[in-house]
Amino acid sequence: MDKKSQIIKLLSEHIGVEPEDVSEDDAFLSDLHMNPTEMSDFVHSLTSLNLDVSRLNLTEIETVADLLEALGAVELS
Repeated sequence: MDKKSQIIKLLSEHIGVEPEDVSEDDAFLSDLHMNPTEMSDFVHSLTSLNLDVSRLNLTEIETVADLLEALGAVELS
């Protein structure tokens, strides 16, 4: 499973939905209904995937795509 799939799977487990119900266009606040505390808890859980979250600026991450890009989990063309 690639890094992107692992992150989306962990996110879906965190919010209690199926991975296929999470879109890269989903906004954490308005679409996934995650408050700042839930977002922080989720980001901390990413360390279980051996991801370095120390440099993430949560104020700049609004969507799933923003998070994936910040973590280097997407290929930029």
